[in-house]
Formats: sequence, structure tokens, C-alpha cells
Amino acid sequence: MINYNDDKRIDPKFYENDGSERKNVRKILVIVVLFCFSVLGLAKWIEYHRGPALPGEVILKGDMDMAEADAMLQEAGYIPKGDVITDDQHYHRYYQSSEAFGFTTDCSVLTVSKSGTEVNFVHWFTDESEENNADVPGNTWRTIATTLRGEIWGNPSVIKEEKNGWFWKLNKRTKVSLIYSRDNRFLLEYEYWK
Repeated sequence: MINYNDDKRIDPKFYENDGSERKNVRKILVIVVLFCFSVLGLAKWIEYHRGPALPGEVILKGDMDMAEADAMLQEAGYIPKGDVITDDQHYHRYYQSSEAFGFTTDCSVLTVSKSGTEVNFVHWFTDESEENNADVPGNTWRTIATTLRGEIWGNPSVIKEEKNGWFWKLNKRTKVSLIYSRDNRFLLEYEYWK
């Protein structure tokens, strides 16, 4: 019978506690913690990141002032119609009709809050006939909605108050809405928050 305690073939260094096990555990913990922080950082980046602009969109920021947002729209080819209009809480600027989604807009409107927390850019469209509304959408509305559904990841939500349109939240700071304001007339709104 072999007496393992007297066996000289086994090197005693394998039985000594030199602390290497603790070092290995620490290395693994550091790697796991770094991995978790990188995953959280990536998730936060995706939450606020925007992909390419949608048709008819100029990517703006919610904390822009009127001059900066107007300059970006003019650089993108939108032609102002009149001067900036001011009310208690917002600045408004109208733009001539343009092309969006293959259709001619009636006009476009830039709205910037005086508080510096919100910017809206709206395209107004007229549908084919007076019978077109949220219950019976026309070809123009359906084409734009289909294009948006293809471009934006995820299904739209129905606007709950009046059930007259759809909206998509692109990230925490951007929302796109497609809304019938009345029969035969609807808007496509890009909203940006600070």
C-alpha cells in the first residue's frame, strides 16, 4: 500500500498556499466588472444615439436656439416663408412647400421653445380626398406610414387621446408622429427634447 504522505514524487510546491488563487479570483472579478460597465455604457449610448435621418428630416437637438435650427434647415434646402413669429412660449418659422416621401408638402413649420428644451419640425400634407381621415387613410398617409414603419425599428404606438395617428419613440430625445389634424389634412412631426 502506498503512503501518500511519504511519497517523494509529488513536489511540495503544489501543496503550498502562495496566494495565486486569490490573485486569479481578483483578475476574474475585474474582468467581469469591466465587462458589465462596458455593456451599460453601450446600452446608454444606444439609448441616445440616432441613426441616419429619416426622409424629410433634418436631425436637430432639443436645446438648439431658433437661429441655429433655422440655419440647419436652410442649409438642407428649406426656404423660409416670412419672418420668425413669437408667442408666449415658442418661436415659429414657416417654410415653403417641399418634397418629402415623394409627396409635396403644403408647408413646413419649425417651432423652438423659449425655454430651450424642445424643438419641433412639422410637415403638413393634404390627402387625396375629403373622406380621408384616421379611420380611412388616403394613399399619401399610407405611403408615408409604410415608409416610416420600414425605416424605424419597432411598431408605432397609437395616439391615445383621439386615436387619430401614430407615433414612434426613436430614443429618449426624439419622437416621430404621423397625425390627422382633420379630414384630408395630416402632419408629420419630428420632436426633439433636451
